[in-house]
Parts: sequence; structure tokens; C-alpha cells
Amino acid sequence: MKEKLFGKTLDQLKDVVKQLGLPGFTAKQIADWLYKKDIGTIEEMTNLSLKARTLLEKGFDLGISSF
Repeated sequence: MKEKLFGKTLDQLKDVVKQLGLPGFTAKQIADWLYKKDIGTIEEMTNLSLKARTLLEKGFDLGISSF
């Protein structure tokens, strides 16, 4: 089962991107997508690099329910 991104704090997201070897600013970008924008997939995080999106998709799920 993939780990959920939604619900994580900015500090927790910083830990995630650090573990993935991504730049620290990526955590803020992810937080913006999770908490300020209406998205349904990691692929929609278009300001993240393809590498970042691919790494995130391998181990994480948005954890956002669609209604």
C-alpha cells in the first residue's frame, strides 16, 4: 500500500522529498497542490519535474477522496 501525501505537514513533506533526493522547495510545491488546488493525481502537479512526479507516484498516493 502506498503512503498518503494528503494530511502531511510541510515538515513531513520536506522529509519525503529529502528521502527521494529532491530539492527542498519541492515540499512547498506539493503542499500547494495538496491544500490549495483541486487535483486528482500526482501527474497533475505540473510544476514538479517529471522525475519528481515519477518518484512520488512509485511510493505515494494523494490520499484525497473524490466526491
